[in-house]
Amino acid sequence: MLEITLGRRRLQAPENWEECSPEQVKTFLLIHRAPIEERSRAFWEKLVQTWLGLNDKQWKKLVLSFQQWLTFKEMLTWVFEDELKGQPFDYFDFEGVRYLLPEDEFANTSALEVAVGNMLFTEFAHPTEPDLSALDLLVATFCRPQRDDLYTFFQSADWNGDNREPYNQARANERAKTFAALDIGIKVSFLTYFEKMNRAFLDEFSELFGKSESEPRYQDGMGWMMMLKNTAKQGIFGNFEQTCNQPARTVWAFMLDDVLDQKAIEAEREKQE
Repeated sequence: MLEITLGRRRLQAPENWEECSPEQVKTFLLIHRAPIEERSRAFWEKLVQTWLGLNDKQWKKLVLSFQQWLTFKEMLTWVFEDELKGQPFDYFDFEGVRYLLPEDEFANTSALEVAVGNMLFTEFAHPTEPDLSALDLLVATFCRPQRDDLYTFFQSADWNGDNREPYNQARANERAKTFAALDIGIKVSFLTYFEKMNRAFLDEFSELFGKSESEPRYQDGMGWMMMLKNTAKQGIFGNFEQTCNQPARTVWAFMLDDVLDQKAIEAEREKQE
């Protein structure tokens, strides 16, 4: 942390994402997404004020020299140049309920959640007809309260490391309606977090998502569910429901292994020909 002296006031300011408070992370991630052309004076004032940890009353009384202003802006370039590592925060509170975020790298996320999440992201990020409400449902899909039977679940053979209540589509749909009033900083923070995890996931299993010259069969992201259906047919993890509830990384690792085995067979066949 940096120690900054402004008159009689000594302030602690973060030098990187890891030193930020949850409130600073929410504001910085919201600002991080703003295009360069939209970074006005008011934009920078909000950034510096949040960085210094000053409330509105304190900020209005603060007088900065031109050189101080330039120095602070220069010291904050990491907000735009560096990527947040890990979770933006562990949880957020909304209307008296605490919602837990999934662990980084989809570590405690089910295969179904990843499939549904990508379908919703496809709707939200549609290039011509984006569905902004899909963001509320994306947050509701992944961010859930702690399960009521956590201690019993922890002691059981079914323990999978996930403290969140099990994913339920109907419950997520209902919560998404209330999330319309959720702080935009929280929504954008989770969106940024999801995008980071998803890019890494797609890169890791890129051979399963190779580009095709033909149009995809499903334009709405339903192909994710079809991948789970095809895996369930093999019976490796059980039926479709059992496959959906398996850890996402485990299911896609098995898919990738099958693809690599098939490519090895085809390569060997070509050699023999």
